[in-house]
Amino acid sequence: MLGAVAQGEPSTALILFMTYDCDGRRRKGVCSGFMADQTTAEQPGLFLQPSTHFHPPSDMTRAMIMVGPGTGIAPFRGFLHDRQVHGASGSNWLFFGEQHEASDFSYRDEIDGWRRSGHLDRLSLAFSRDQADKIYRTGAMSGTSIEKDDQA
Repeated sequence: MLGAVAQGEPSTALILFMTYDCDGRRRKGVCSGFMADQTTAEQPGLFLQPSTHFHPPSDMTRAMIMVGPGTGIAPFRGFLHDRQVHGASGSNWLFFGEQHEASDFSYRDEIDGWRRSGHLDRLSLAFSRDQADKIYRTGAMSGTSIEKDDQA
């Protein structure tokens, strides 16, 4: 996927930093906490490791279904950029979930742009804290999510 990154020439990166209280103590994520605690003079190492099994289909006519099981949306943005750059004709379906749509829907404009252009054929959203009955990605996959197909 580094090829897609180089071709797309991204100019920004988004690191979400989360803290929470547990048993009266303030907690933070291991990686995001480490990154947030770095000073500008410190430069943490970056180690890239190829993945032989996690990539978009090599056949650009095949459909791609992307489900973020708590790992974030970053790899799927890369996959969608890659398929766009290479003119893939296969359909793309993204399941995306967070706690709150208003504050946690990262890359909304980019995703909406892909929907409008037809590059992202289906988008199933699950914002777990925006209603009384919580909706999760598993619910999105069973048909109880917010479908955005009609808003292309």
